[in-house]
Order: sequence, then structure tokens, then C-alpha cells
Amino acid sequence: MECMVNYHLARVPFWNGKESVAMANAEKTREMIASLKTKVKNRWEEQNGIY
Repeated sequence: MECMVNYHLARVPFWNGKESVAMANAEKTREMIASLKTKVKNRWEEQNGIY
């Protein structure tokens, strides 16, 4: 899924790039990946008895 961040960043225009839809999609994808990593880590710790 991390490759999707690069996919969106490749489509960011040179002008006004920070406010573009592609940049917003890249940021949303980064946030989604971070939340999934947290969920996976918590689930792994619960299953392996690590708190």
C-alpha cells in the first residue's frame, strides 16, 4: 500500500501542489497506512501476550 503514496505524489502539479487533490489523496493514504500498522501491531501484541 505504501506504493500508492508515490502514485499520488507523482501526480502532484508543480504549481499549488500542497493544495492539490493528489496531495490530499497521498496524505489520506499515509494516515490510513499508519492506522493499519497500529491495528496490526496491537493485534499481534494481544495474540502473543505482549502488553
